Amino acid sequence: MSDFISVRGARVHNLKNIDVDIPKGKFTVVTGLSGSGKSSIAFDTIYAEGQRRYMESLSSYARQFLELQDKPDVDEITGLSPTIAIDQKTASTNPRSTVGTVTEIYDSMRVLYARAGQAHCPECHIPVTEQTAEQIADSLLKVIEESDVFLLAPMVRGQKGEHKMVLTAADQSGYKSARYDGLLMDIDELMAMRKDKKKLHDIDIVIARFSEGQDVTRESMLETLKVALDLGNGMVTMMRDDTGEDKLYSQALVCPECSRSLPSLQPNMFSFNSPHGACPDCTGLGVKLVLEPDLVIPNKRLTLAEGAVKPWSRIAGNSTAYLKLLEVVGKKHKFDIHTPLNKFSASKLRLILNGTDQEEYVVGGKKIVFPGVVGMLDTKYRETDSDYVRKELETYMRSMRCPECDGKRLRAESLVVKVAGKHIHELVQIPLDELMVFFDGVASDVANSDLSEIEHKVIESVRKEVARRLENLINVGLSYLTLDRSAVTLSGGESQRVRLATQLGTGLSGVIYILDEPSIGLHQRDNDKLIDTIKTLRDGENTVIVVEHDLAMMRAADHIIDVGPGAGVYGGEIIAQGTAEDLA
Repeated sequence: MSDFISVRGARVHNLKNIDVDIPKGKFTVVTGLSGSGKSSIAFDTIYAEGQRRYMESLSSYARQFLELQDKPDVDEITGLSPTIAIDQKTASTNPRSTVGTVTEIYDSMRVLYARAGQAHCPECHIPVTEQTAEQIADSLLKVIEESDVFLLAPMVRGQKGEHKMVLTAADQSGYKSARYDGLLMDIDELMAMRKDKKKLHDIDIVIARFSEGQDVTRESMLETLKVALDLGNGMVTMMRDDTGEDKLYSQALVCPECSRSLPSLQPNMFSFNSPHGACPDCTGLGVKLVLEPDLVIPNKRLTLAEGAVKPWSRIAGNSTAYLKLLEVVGKKHKFDIHTPLNKFSASKLRLILNGTDQEEYVVGGKKIVFPGVVGMLDTKYRETDSDYVRKELETYMRSMRCPECDGKRLRAESLVVKVAGKHIHELVQIPLDELMVFFDGVASDVANSDLSEIEHKVIESVRKEVARRLENLINVGLSYLTLDRSAVTLSGGESQRVRLATQLGTGLSGVIYILDEPSIGLHQRDNDKLIDTIKTLRDGENTVIVVEHDLAMMRAADHIIDVGPGAGVYGGEIIAQGTAEDLA
């Protein structure tokens, strides 16, 4: 196996039939004046040929979906291995892509929240937990060692009425006692009692009573629990006789106060790219396009009949039907479609734009409501199958923060699940260096929790993976970024370093990495960390080729290639190569 990537007779762009040997498994800097041919060697020759050979190795079926590369103008390249270029192009144009999704840190965080998250009721803001029958049984058996215990099936929570059917069904099923608004009573006595049906009531049926220290097997407890859970729709209440303390157990996420149900915690519940987690109003984008009245009616000196509503003249073809409806509405609300809109009062303009709610009008023998010009255009935008109509209407819209999720992208049920007191969107807004500190703290929280051994191992594994990826990002000088930062807004240098950090996490070896001036914009302190990161990549048995001007980067390199002597037609030659000491 060759120890060098050998390039012979390279004539790409301004390269002058050069020969060059680049040591494999080393950190090489290609330097020189701007335009001297550095990128022509690294990207347009070595990377281009590496990609072309990879594509040629694919089947003809797979190649038809790829843009095939032309063979670089070079006589021969030997010693090539799989090649990855990390340049300064923006990583993504997808508005859904963030630093968190590109680096896959957010994916790990979703698993963490699904496995270690504590759900809270959106209304009552109290913790809501789900447990298996076995977990509930084990908890009850521990309490029985200390106190008499009543096992109750909750039947009514905060509801008005006499609830005769509930009590009759319990009586016919052979149950003798119930708890009514906190008081234990015989069911016969309770049924005979006069009740205030206008008040809110709580009713629990007493399933069993266990004495302190009673010898109860786990199997018999599970049988009793099954009855209680079936009757209580997956919920059961334990009441300690010594303190009167209640504890609600549930096989589902149900609030003990208001009985509101929450979905079971799954990773897709925290994904804004999944319908299970995305805000239903903005579909997970965090922003919405809304029609801007001043763009819809830009010239208020025109009348409605003259085409003051600009989109109608562009997409409606014939706006006669709209004008007929407006004419009928105008007669009812005293405005004329032949009057310039700058003569209208503010209230009349609001009526035209926003409609008249559910008020009905007869047009062409049919009863219809008037949702307003904005409402009609919004319906058109949502329901049209025409790309032209949708794009045309978007020119009359502006982007605004989604009012439903306040830009958080997730549905309300996802944002009430917390780890160490924070929901997932709070974490993605924290700078990466502070987030690293937070996850170090999560380790102790998880260690002190009541989770099973398997859950502990899963959560600790996820936490370590998140911490490792965060450390890679911090080491390439991106400690100030947040995970919710849109990938579209990253600069070329930031995007490059994000991808470099991601590559560190893959653990690949035997790869040729080609980087384009990764030190641009970095403080010297961060540049030192970047150099250490590049060396880590090299130490993973990879070849790293960096196009760079930075002096510190050159001094740290194993090998330097100087291209020149000038730029353009005056460049394209190898001036010198060797170690920093050789060239000093």
